[in-house]
Amino acid sequence: MNSEALKNIFQINDLTTGSIQAVYTFESGSGCLIFNDYYPTGVQAYTGDINSPISETCPAISIGCSSSVTNNLDTSSGIFTGDDVLQVSDSLSTGNWTFFVDYNQNVFPQGNIARVIVSSMSESLSGSGFNFGINASNRPYFEYIDSGDIRKIFTHDHDVGINNLISVSQSNNALTIINHDIGSFEHEVQEFTLTDFVESNTLYIGNFPTGVNAGYQGFSGNVDSFVLYQESLTSDTQNTIAENYFYSGIESGTTISSGVSGLEVTGVDVNLTGLTGSGITGHISAIYKTVESCLCGDINFYRDSGVSGDLFGQVVTYLTGSGYITGLSEEETPPSRVTNYGKTLKYAEKGITFLNQLPDDSVYELYTFTTFHDNDLNNKAEYQGGFNYFNTNTGYQSGNLNVFGNGLAQYSGTEFAVIDGSLNSKKIKFSKNNFSGVDTVIFDIISGNQEAVSTFSGFAVTGLNLTLSGSGYTSIPSVVFNGGENTAATAITGAADGTTKVTGLILVSGGSGHVAAPVVTIEGGGSPTQTATAEAFIDQTNYILSTTNSNDPYLNGYKLISGLDYTQSASNITLLAPEIQKSQYATGDVIFLPKIETNYVRVTGVANQFVNTQTALVEEQLWLNRKRVRLDEDYQRVSSISLLKQPVFISGYNNIIYNNENNFFNT
Repeated sequence: MNSEALKNIFQINDLTTGSIQAVYTFESGSGCLIFNDYYPTGVQAYTGDINSPISETCPAISIGCSSSVTNNLDTSSGIFTGDDVLQVSDSLSTGNWTFFVDYNQNVFPQGNIARVIVSSMSESLSGSGFNFGINASNRPYFEYIDSGDIRKIFTHDHDVGINNLISVSQSNNALTIINHDIGSFEHEVQEFTLTDFVESNTLYIGNFPTGVNAGYQGFSGNVDSFVLYQESLTSDTQNTIAENYFYSGIESGTTISSGVSGLEVTGVDVNLTGLTGSGITGHISAIYKTVESCLCGDINFYRDSGVSGDLFGQVVTYLTGSGYITGLSEEETPPSRVTNYGKTLKYAEKGITFLNQLPDDSVYELYTFTTFHDNDLNNKAEYQGGFNYFNTNTGYQSGNLNVFGNGLAQYSGTEFAVIDGSLNSKKIKFSKNNFSGVDTVIFDIISGNQEAVSTFSGFAVTGLNLTLSGSGYTSIPSVVFNGGENTAATAITGAADGTTKVTGLILVSGGSGHVAAPVVTIEGGGSPTQTATAEAFIDQTNYILSTTNSNDPYLNGYKLISGLDYTQSASNITLLAPEIQKSQYATGDVIFLPKIETNYVRVTGVANQFVNTQTALVEEQLWLNRKRVRLDEDYQRVSSISLLKQPVFISGYNNIIYNNENNFFNT
C-alpha cells in the first residue's frame, strides 16, 4: 500500500488524511534511514541535508546491526531477517493510535517462541509499552507488563496464514486486533480491555531494540507496508481501509452539471495589508533527539520550531448588488475502486479442516470462483418460529434461488416457493419438507432456471455368470433374484445336463429398478449333492438423462459428482452405477440446478479431517458426501502452517486446556 493509493482510499471513502502519520513501503531511503512515503523525500531532512532528518515527517531509522532492510529498498518490500529493528522517529500518539502491517512470514514460530513484529517496549521485561506479534500457535498476540509488574497477554482467537494483513488500534483502555482475511473479505475482529497499562511513546518495527528477550525472536519475512495513524480508527474504518488494499486501481470520477442561482457580484475590494489571522511566521532549527544506531552511529533528528505571530496579507471582499443571476454548477463524483481478484489470491488459504468427525470413505467436491458475488453466495436463511418460513435477511428482492435444506437440494415450485414477507422482505416457504429451527437452510441467488425433474428408477440386470455348476440335480432348477434397492421383476431360465449339473443360465429380461446387483440363488432341481451358484451384473452406464446445459445434477437432493457419479456430454449425462447404487441415493428424482457462474475451479477427492485443496479459497461452494456445507459451521479454511492442519479428529475435551493467555494451563 503506497501513499498515493492510500490517499485515494481516503478520498473515495470520505476519510480524513490528517490522521496518517507514516507510510513505510521500503522503496526508498538513505544510509540507515527509511523514508516515510507519505511525505516527499526533500522535506524529510533539514535544509535538504539527508544527514539531518526531521522528526515530524517521521522517517524510520534502522537501529539494529542487520542491514537487510536498508540494503534491499529497491525490492518494494522490507526484508526482515529476525535481527532487523526499525525505530519510528516521531513519537507515538499514546493511547490513541492505529497501525496496519501487511506482511509475509517465512519462518514460523515453534515451541513457545513468539515473533515480535511491533513493539513500544525496549525489551521483553520493560515496565512500559507493549509488544505485538505472532505466537507459537500462529495467532496474533498483544502483551504488556502492567503497573503492578504483572505480564498480561491477549491472544486473537483465529490463526493466521503465510500472507496477512493485520490492524491493531488503541483507544485509551480499549484494544482492537483485526485479522483482515482478505482471501474472503472477512474481518476477524477481537476487542480487549487494557488494565493498568503503562504507556510508551517510542515505536519499533521488527523486534525489541535491546535485551536478551528469552522466548522471543525478531520477525523474519517481508513487510510489504507498515502504516501508522495518529488516532484510533473505528473497526468499520479499519475494515474499509483493509478492503481497499486489494483493489487494482481507481476509476476516474465524473462531472455532473446542475443549475444554480444567486446575487450578482458587482465589484471587488482589495486590502493589501489586511490581517489574515495568526500562525507560523518563520522557522528555527533545533535538535529534537538523538538516536543511536548500530551501523550508522548517533543520528540527530531535527524538529522545526515555528515562530508564531500575526499574519498579514491581501484581503479580498466581493461586493454584491441586487441583481439575480442563474448558471450552471459542475459537481464531480469521486473516483471509484477497481476490483482485482488476483490480488486476494496471495492472502487466501488453501486448506480445509472439517469441524465434525467424518465417516469412512467420505468424499468432497469444491467450486472456488474467480469473481466476487457480494451477497449472492452461501447465505443462511433464518427460521421464523411457528411458521414453515425461513427469512432471507440479505436484502434479496428478486431472482431465482438454489435452496439447500440440511445440505440437500430443494426443487423450486415442488418443494419450496419464495413469498413476500413483512417490511419488503422475502421468505422461503417449504411445502414438502417440514423444516424447523433445528434445520439449516442455505441459499444462493442465481441466474437461469432449474431444469425439470426426471425420475430415476434404477438400473437393469445385463448379465449372469454361472460360478458353480453343482451336482446331483434330477430336474431343472429355478433361478431366483433377491435384493437390490427398488428391485423390479426379472425372469430367467436354467438348463441341466441330464440330471447331474447346471450347464448354463439364460437372461430372459433384465428388469429395472436395480440400484445394486441382486443376489442370485439356484433353488429346486431335486436333491442336489452340491448346489449351483451364480452372480448377476447390472449395467453401470445404461441410465442416460438428457440435458442441454451444464447445470449440476442432484439425485434425491444429493449432488452427484462428475466423473464419480456420472459422465456428461453436450446433450446428456450418464449415471454410473458403482456410486449411484449406494443406499443413500436409492431411486428418486433427478433435478438440475444452475451454477452461480461457469467460471470456477473444481476440486474433488477423498475427504480427511484436513484437506489441502491446492487452490486459493476466496469464495467457494463445498459439498461433503454430496451434501452442501457452510463455512465456519461445518468447516474452516486453514493455512498450510496452521496447527489445525490435522488428519485426525480429536474429541472428548469440554474445557480449555491452554489458551495462550495469562492463565496458561487450565488444570
